[in-house]
Amino acid sequence: MFLQAWRSRARVVIDRESALPWLLGVANHVLSNSRRASRRYRAALARVMPPDALASDHADAVAAAVDSERRMAELRRAVAELPRHEREVVELCTWSGLDQQAAAVALGVSLGTVEYDVTATAGVGSVTVTVPRSASSGHVIGAGSDVGSVTVTGG
Repeated sequence: MFLQAWRSRARVVIDRESALPWLLGVANHVLSNSRRASRRYRAALARVMPPDALASDHADAVAAAVDSERRMAELRRAVAELPRHEREVVELCTWSGLDQQAAAVALGVSLGTVEYDVTATAGVGSVTVTVPRSASSGHVIGAGSDVGSVTVTGG
């Protein structure tokens, strides 16, 4: 505040006995500018980084990301080891969200072939595959989801 008053001293004509009113005005302007700058900074920070990211320790998020990458690598490896026709069924049913009937049509095979491939891949190694049945049958494997899932278990 005093620095600002010192810088503007040449532009000011004091017409009273005291410079106190002028100094209080300078202090008020400096405080207002400081508050505006702080408010703008917090708003910009909130736009860039969510509030919970500021308060939380990022070590948990980093550990979760590393663990997720490891599980995904295991999943890719396990799916890559499947025979081509079984791998295609897993990719269509779990990753593309097709039911077994749609996968059979897409692959140009019978529904029985897709059902057999689903059964064959359901518990291969450390990979568990859950694939929805045909929408016309009304029965879906899993927790009522229309999309299958692939889970890596063990380590």
